Amino acid sequence: MEETEVKILNIDTEKIRKKLLDAGAKKIFKGLLIAKIFDFPDARLKKNGGYIRLRKAGDKTEMTFKEKIKSDRFKKRNEIETHIADHDAVKEMLLKIGMKETKSYKKIRESYKLGNIQFDIDFYSEPVKLSPMIEVESTEEGVQKGVKLLGYEMKDTISKSIWSLLKNKNQEAR
Repeated sequence: MEETEVKILNIDTEKIRKKLLDAGAKKIFKGLLIAKIFDFPDARLKKNGGYIRLRKAGDKTEMTFKEKIKSDRFKKRNEIETHIADHDAVKEMLLKIGMKETKSYKKIRESYKLGNIQFDIDFYSEPVKLSPMIEVESTEEGVQKGVKLLGYEMKDTISKSIWSLLKNKNQEAR
Protein backbone atom coordinates (compact mmCIF):
# COMPACT_ATOMS: atom_id res chain seq x y z
CA MET A 1 0.00 0.00 0.00
CA GLU A 2 1.24 3.51 -0.74
CA GLU A 3 1.15 6.04 2.09
CA THR A 4 0.89 9.75 1.16
CA GLU A 5 0.99 12.39 3.87
CA VAL A 6 2.12 15.83 4.94
CA LYS A 7 2.61 17.47 8.33
CA ILE A 8 1.59 20.87 9.63
CA LEU A 9 3.68 22.03 12.58
CA ASN A 10 2.92 24.18 15.64
CA ILE A 11 -0.83 23.85 15.36
CA ASP A 12 -3.57 25.29 17.57
CA THR A 13 -5.09 21.96 18.59
CA GLU A 14 -8.41 23.43 19.76
CA LYS A 15 -9.01 25.19 16.42
CA ILE A 16 -8.02 22.06 14.50
CA ARG A 17 -10.36 19.83 16.54
CA LYS A 18 -13.23 22.26 16.01
CA LYS A 19 -12.66 22.41 12.24
CA LEU A 20 -12.52 18.62 12.01
CA LEU A 21 -15.66 18.05 14.07
CA ASP A 22 -17.57 20.87 12.33
CA ALA A 23 -16.71 19.23 8.97
CA GLY A 24 -18.15 15.92 10.19
CA ALA A 25 -14.90 14.06 10.93
CA LYS A 26 -15.20 11.18 13.39
CA LYS A 27 -12.68 10.64 16.18
CA ILE A 28 -11.40 7.09 15.71
CA PHE A 29 -8.57 6.92 18.25
CA LYS A 30 -7.05 8.74 21.19
CA GLY A 31 -4.23 7.23 23.17
CA LEU A 32 -0.58 6.49 23.66
CA LEU A 33 1.51 5.24 20.74
CA ILE A 34 4.84 3.58 21.45
CA ALA A 35 7.01 2.95 18.40
CA LYS A 36 10.31 1.15 18.03
CA ILE A 37 12.32 1.26 14.81
CA PHE A 38 14.46 -1.73 13.79
CA ASP A 39 17.24 -2.31 11.28
CA PHE A 40 20.25 -4.56 10.86
CA PRO A 41 23.59 -3.48 12.38
CA ASP A 42 24.88 -2.55 8.90
CA ALA A 43 21.80 -0.28 8.41
CA ARG A 44 20.92 -2.02 5.14
CA LEU A 45 17.26 -1.06 5.38
CA LYS A 46 18.03 2.61 6.11
CA LYS A 47 20.54 2.71 3.24
CA ASN A 48 17.69 1.71 0.92
CA GLY A 49 15.21 4.17 2.47
CA GLY A 50 13.42 1.62 4.64
CA TYR A 51 12.84 0.42 8.17
CA ILE A 52 10.71 -1.89 10.27
CA ARG A 53 8.45 -0.35 12.90
CA LEU A 54 6.87 -2.16 15.82
CA ARG A 55 4.10 0.03 17.26
CA LYS A 56 1.65 -0.28 20.13
CA ALA A 57 -1.49 1.84 19.87
CA GLY A 58 -3.66 1.31 22.90
CA ASP A 59 -4.27 -2.43 23.11
CA LYS A 60 -3.31 -3.07 19.46
CA THR A 61 0.14 -3.80 18.05
CA GLU A 62 1.24 -3.62 14.44
CA MET A 63 4.42 -4.35 12.57
CA THR A 64 5.17 -2.28 9.50
CA PHE A 65 7.83 -2.29 6.80
CA LYS A 66 8.20 1.12 5.16
CA GLU A 67 10.36 2.30 2.27
CA LYS A 68 10.65 5.77 0.76
CA ILE A 69 9.18 6.77 -2.57
CA LYS A 70 10.76 9.89 -4.11
CA SER A 71 8.43 12.87 -3.82
CA ASP A 72 8.96 16.59 -3.23
CA ARG A 73 5.54 17.78 -2.03
CA PHE A 74 4.44 14.73 -0.08
CA LYS A 75 5.98 12.20 2.26
CA LYS A 76 5.41 8.95 0.35
CA ARG A 77 6.23 5.43 1.39
CA ASN A 78 5.43 1.92 0.33
CA GLU A 79 4.00 0.30 3.41
CA ILE A 80 3.38 -3.33 4.33
CA GLU A 81 1.58 -3.63 7.64
CA THR A 82 0.10 -6.39 9.75
CA HIS A 83 -1.53 -6.58 13.15
CA ILE A 84 0.18 -8.86 15.63
CA ALA A 85 -0.98 -10.50 18.83
CA ASP A 86 2.21 -10.45 20.89
CA HIS A 87 4.40 -7.32 20.80
CA ASP A 88 7.13 -8.77 23.02
CA ALA A 89 7.41 -12.01 21.03
CA VAL A 90 7.80 -10.14 17.73
CA LYS A 91 10.38 -7.78 19.26
CA GLU A 92 12.33 -10.81 20.48
CA MET A 93 12.14 -12.42 17.01
CA LEU A 94 13.51 -9.27 15.36
CA LEU A 95 16.41 -9.22 17.82
CA LYS A 96 17.05 -12.97 17.34
CA ILE A 97 17.38 -12.60 13.56
CA GLY A 98 20.07 -9.99 14.12
CA MET A 99 18.15 -6.74 13.96
CA LYS A 100 18.63 -4.00 16.53
CA GLU A 101 16.37 -1.28 17.86
CA THR A 102 17.68 1.95 16.35
CA LYS A 103 15.11 4.50 17.55
CA SER A 104 12.01 4.74 19.68
CA TYR A 105 9.44 7.34 20.60
CA LYS A 106 6.20 7.86 22.47
CA LYS A 107 3.40 10.17 21.56
CA ILE A 108 -0.23 10.80 22.33
CA ARG A 109 -2.26 10.64 19.13
CA GLU A 110 -5.78 11.76 18.31
CA SER A 111 -7.00 10.37 15.00
CA TYR A 112 -9.95 11.59 12.98
CA LYS A 113 -11.41 10.24 9.74
CA LEU A 114 -13.36 12.18 7.11
CA GLY A 115 -14.10 10.16 3.98
CA ASN A 116 -10.76 8.86 2.70
CA ILE A 117 -8.71 11.40 4.69
CA GLN A 118 -7.11 10.61 8.04
CA PHE A 119 -6.00 13.39 10.37
CA ASP A 120 -3.58 12.53 13.20
CA ILE A 121 -2.85 15.13 15.87
CA ASP A 122 0.39 14.18 17.62
CA PHE A 123 1.77 15.27 20.98
CA TYR A 124 5.33 13.98 21.45
CA SER A 125 7.06 13.18 24.72
CA GLU A 126 10.66 12.33 25.64
CA PRO A 127 13.05 11.96 23.91
CA VAL A 128 11.24 13.75 21.07
CA LYS A 129 10.64 17.39 21.96
CA LEU A 130 8.39 18.77 19.24
CA SER A 131 5.34 21.04 19.35
CA PRO A 132 1.91 19.58 18.52
CA MET A 133 1.49 18.80 14.85
CA ILE A 134 -1.02 17.20 12.54
CA GLU A 135 -0.48 14.65 9.79
CA VAL A 136 -2.91 14.59 6.88
CA GLU A 137 -2.92 11.23 5.08
CA SER A 138 -4.85 10.21 1.96
CA THR A 139 -4.35 10.29 -1.79
CA GLU A 140 -2.51 13.35 -3.15
CA GLU A 141 -5.88 14.95 -3.94
CA GLY A 142 -7.27 13.98 -0.52
CA VAL A 143 -4.25 15.41 1.29
CA GLN A 144 -4.66 18.72 -0.53
CA LYS A 145 -8.38 18.77 0.31
CA GLY A 146 -7.64 17.97 3.98
CA VAL A 147 -5.01 20.70 4.25
CA LYS A 148 -7.46 23.23 2.79
CA LEU A 149 -10.22 22.07 5.16
CA LEU A 150 -7.94 22.90 8.10
CA GLY A 151 -7.43 26.43 6.76
CA TYR A 152 -3.91 25.92 5.47
CA GLU A 153 -2.24 25.84 2.07
CA MET A 154 0.20 23.24 0.77
CA LYS A 155 3.02 25.77 1.23
CA ASP A 156 2.34 25.53 5.00
CA THR A 157 3.08 21.79 5.02
CA ILE A 158 6.23 19.73 5.24
CA SER A 159 7.05 16.21 4.14
CA LYS A 160 9.93 15.56 6.57
CA SER A 161 10.08 12.73 9.09
CA ILE A 162 10.15 13.49 12.81
CA TRP A 163 13.80 12.41 12.80
CA SER A 164 14.65 15.08 10.20
CA LEU A 165 12.74 17.67 12.23
CA LEU A 166 14.64 16.73 15.37
CA LYS A 167 17.97 16.82 13.58
CA ASN A 168 17.22 20.34 12.29
CA LYS A 169 15.98 21.47 15.71
CA ASN A 170 19.11 20.15 17.44
CA GLN A 171 21.35 21.90 14.89
CA GLU A 172 19.49 25.20 15.46
CA ALA A 173 19.95 24.88 19.24
CA ARG A 174 23.75 24.77 18.92
